[in-house]
Amino acid sequence: MSKRKELNEEARNQIIGAWKCKVPGADISRLLNFPPSTVYDVINYYKDTGNIKPPPRSSRKPILTEHDKCHLIHVVKENRKVPLNILNEKFIQATSTKVSIYTL
Repeated sequence: MSKRKELNEEARNQIIGAWKCKVPGADISRLLNFPPSTVYDVINYYKDTGNIKPPPRSSRKPILTEHDKCHLIHVVKENRKVPLNILNEKFIQATSTKVSIYTL
């Protein structure tokens, strides 16, 4: 199964432009080589919201806050010759944020 790609803004503009020119969805699909479901999804989204581009997708919440990042830098600079596992323990004790050593 192939990974789905989101349409770029140009392709969405082409679909909406053709639809506004009264070209049927099936013809738009055939002319632009997009599946009919994709064409109708773009058209229906435009009809419902008036927007061509959908809102950005939510992403994973960051593990560290800005305060945590500053504290981590402080801990590392203060103890430059201390092994990483000890630095990690000090950071976890100070912030109660558990992070893997491999994500640092």
